[in-house]
Amino acid sequence: TTKAEIKELERLKKNGDRNEVKDLKILDADETNELEPQIQAVKALHVPSTGIFDTHKFMYRLVHRSEENGAFIIYDMEVTDIDVKSDGYYVKFNNGEIFLANILINCAGLFCENITRMVGINPASQNLSIHWSKGEYYKTSKIKNIKHLIYPVPDPNGLSLGIHLVINLAGEIRFGPNLYFIDEVNYQMDETYKNDFIKAVSHYLDLDPQYLHLDDCGIRAKLQGPNDSFRDFYIHEEKNKNLPGFFNLMGIESPGLTSSLAIAEYVDKLIK
Repeated sequence: TTKAEIKELERLKKNGDRNEVKDLKILDADETNELEPQIQAVKALHVPSTGIFDTHKFMYRLVHRSEENGAFIIYDMEVTDIDVKSDGYYVKFNNGEIFLANILINCAGLFCENITRMVGINPASQNLSIHWSKGEYYKTSKIKNIKHLIYPVPDPNGLSLGIHLVINLAGEIRFGPNLYFIDEVNYQMDETYKNDFIKAVSHYLDLDPQYLHLDDCGIRAKLQGPNDSFRDFYIHEEKNKNLPGFFNLMGIESPGLTSSLAIAEYVDKLIK
């Protein structure tokens, strides 16, 4: 939205080219307005392959395919302890059951620190502390005819992608998420941060605040704390800690869901 951001936009394009994202193109203001007349920008990076998908159908499909391949999924079973023995990992559950595993993958999201401690790793001493970061979304029914997802230039320290415009499966316009750190998991929402949304969105779109309403929220499990430089996903077999077959997947936030199949393939290669 300003000339000062153009350099960062060009850096993002180079990064995308290196990662073989197809057909990236820097657009000038006129080209941007041709695609999205309501968007205010001096330049834009067009990413044709960007899209949205139905997360619930995706997860349902994963469950179905997993069970077809012989997996079984146990719901509402909290892990309470893990005993590390020479023949594997004895995983204890809150109903008293114990499972023996020779491969154990910790992808417990907000609570992956707990699992890590159970096998004897101190997350703080290994720089693996998780910071809970809440993000809220607002939506509006008054903005119509947006055809693309609209992202501002992201925060330079990598904390957040910025408050962007997304289109849900019903075609509604949403904005978010913001980012603030919390000490306990709760999904309550109020309008404390509404002005932050109004200010952020107004950089690239005219918005009437009276038609902006709370939608929903989520919590990220970040390795990057409030004052840290960028931290990427941590995906690692902890065999150097005498834990062969124990795989830590920690700090996986956005785009962990849309990258989940690629992450699974990566972990599968580590196992093999």
